[in-house]
Amino acid sequence: MVFEVYDFFADNIFDRGLLIISSCHYHCSTFLLILKTSLTMKFSFLLLLFSFVVSGVHAQFSYVHGLHYRLDTFYFDHRYVLMQRYDQRDLSRVPERNVKERVLAADIGYLQASLDQMSRYTTEGQDVFYNVRAAEGHLQDIKLADPTFNCRLYEQELVFYRGISDMKHDAAEQVKQKEASEYAGYLQAQEAEKQRRKNEIDALAAATEHYSDSLDKVALNKQVKKEQKEILKKYGPVNGKAINKGKVLLGMTPIMCELAWGKPLVTSKSTTAKGTTEKWNYTKLQYLVFTNGRVSAIHEGGVVDY
Repeated sequence: MVFEVYDFFADNIFDRGLLIISSCHYHCSTFLLILKTSLTMKFSFLLLLFSFVVSGVHAQFSYVHGLHYRLDTFYFDHRYVLMQRYDQRDLSRVPERNVKERVLAADIGYLQASLDQMSRYTTEGQDVFYNVRAAEGHLQDIKLADPTFNCRLYEQELVFYRGISDMKHDAAEQVKQKEASEYAGYLQAQEAEKQRRKNEIDALAAATEHYSDSLDKVALNKQVKKEQKEILKKYGPVNGKAINKGKVLLGMTPIMCELAWGKPLVTSKSTTAKGTTEKWNYTKLQYLVFTNGRVSAIHEGGVVDY
C-alpha cells in the first residue's frame, strides 16, 4: 500500500504558517514603532489599521462556522497526515431553532472522536477497519447537514487510516492464504502417506496370501505324497501306481476303485446262482462292474475292458 502526501497539505501548512508569522510580525512591528519612534499620529493609525487587517485574515483562518480549530500532524510508519480538529461548540449558545448548526456541531464531534480513536488504535497496532466505516458515515452526515462545509482534510485523514487498514487486511489475508496453502499441503502429504501405507499393507497381505497358498500347496503335496506312499505300501506296486494315477485295473476291490475314481453316482447290485454282481455308474458312458467283489468289467467312453 502506497500513501501519497498531497501537495495540498504542504501548501496549506506553508500558507497558514506564513499567515500566523506575518500576523505576529506585524503586531510586534506595530507596537515597537509606536513605542520607540516619534511617528505622526496619522502614520501610527495606518499601521494599527493594517495590523488589525492582518489579524482579521488570521481570524478567518482560525474560525469556520463559529468553531475554532487546530491543526496537528500524525506520524506513523514514516508517513504523516494533517489532523484538523474543531473545538466542541457550546450548543447552549445556539438557538434551538437553528437545527442545522446544532446537527453540524454534533456530527463534527462524532467524526473527530472516531478519528482520534483511530489515531490511538493505529499507534497501538490495533485494526481500524470498522472505525473507518463508522467515520465515513459521520462524514456523510456532515455533508448532508451542510454541503458547503469543507471536509477535505477529514477525507484525506480517512484515506490515510483506510490505507493502513487495507495494508493490515492485505497482510492478514496473505497470512491466511499462506496458512491455508500450508494446511492443504499438509493434508495432501497426509493423504499421500496414508495411501503409501495402504499400498504397503495391501502388498504385505498379497505376499502373505501367496506365501500361505504356497504353504498350503506344499503341505498338500506332502500329504498327497504321504498317502501315495501308503497306497503303494498297502496295495503293491501294480495296483498302487494305478490308484495314484487315477486308473482302475481288473481285479481291483471296491476300496481300490474308490481311491482311484472316487465314489460313484449310482450303484446297483444283483445276486444270481453264479454269484453277486454290482455295478457302479459314474456317468452314462463310465461305469464299473464287480463280480464277487472284484472288478470284472471297466466301461470308459464306449470302450469296455473285460
